[in-house]
Amino acid sequence: MKNIRLLLFVLLLYANVHSQNKNMNPYIEDLKLKGKANAIKLAYTLIEEKQPAIIINPKDFEIKVLANSKEIVVQFRRIIRYVPLRFQTKNQIKYDITVNLIQNMISPFDDVLDSTFYIPTDKDLEAIAFVQKNFGIFSPDFETTVYEEDDYYAIHMENQYSYGRYKINKKTGEEEPSIQGSYLPIPKTLFSPEADVLLEINH
Repeated sequence: MKNIRLLLFVLLLYANVHSQNKNMNPYIEDLKLKGKANAIKLAYTLIEEKQPAIIINPKDFEIKVLANSKEIVVQFRRIIRYVPLRFQTKNQIKYDITVNLIQNMISPFDDVLDSTFYIPTDKDLEAIAFVQKNFGIFSPDFETTVYEEDDYYAIHMENQYSYGRYKINKKTGEEEPSIQGSYLPIPKTLFSPEADVLLEINH
């Protein structure tokens, strides 16, 4: 009986591995082996070809490469999201860019829903520089949004663990009273062994 169980286990294991290998895309596996830098280079090339007016400053974004057996995507997540005073638009504002190297698609530009990709003006850049000078450099570990108000800049920072609310006086640059806190830990999502989740490529 033990031998039969062992044989069944080996057969199931072999079938699972064989199924995974069968579903592997050689092009995707080759891109994975070539690593993060190559994927980012391909993403820049695709953006230059399809959206030549978009200029990306790497210092403004946290760049990640994620992959599974079907997709390889390059995410450009903006470190500082700036919202100008009384800024209004009928479309949803997008601050980040996601490049799908397999489908040759760039979000938000190729999205079905109407949206506007945020491009900072010279005035916006001056405001961001002012906030950074008086508040400090922002960490990519947090999602940071700076809201321009009449007399101050409101800074909202948060991640899955904690948050902070700060104010910087627009004239003096002085920091006003702040609020900080933490979130209750969220249980880790339990993926099934077969789940084809996107995993980060760091090499």
